Amino acid sequence: MDETTGAVLVRVKQLLARALGDETRAEHIRDDDDVIQGLGLDSVQLIGFLLTIEDEFDLELDFDRLEIDGLYSVRAFCDFVVSHGPVHT
Repeated sequence: MDETTGAVLVRVKQLLARALGDETRAEHIRDDDDVIQGLGLDSVQLIGFLLTIEDEFDLELDFDRLEIDGLYSVRAFCDFVVSHGPVHT
């Protein structure tokens, strides 16, 4: 894992924990956790999380084309973020 991806992974876990309403949970989120099923984000939390991702990483997600496969693991989502926009860590 390169330095950029590692930094994005840490930040995404922090943002996920915030979306779940428990920022202390970030350290317990695993790279292979399923963003929706495993962590239990509901639809409102998911939308808030994705909007935060857009702001945090200066990218624009195309919600019509966002593949659910990219949310099957925290790591897969981080790879998606790194490959789809300018990442400022």
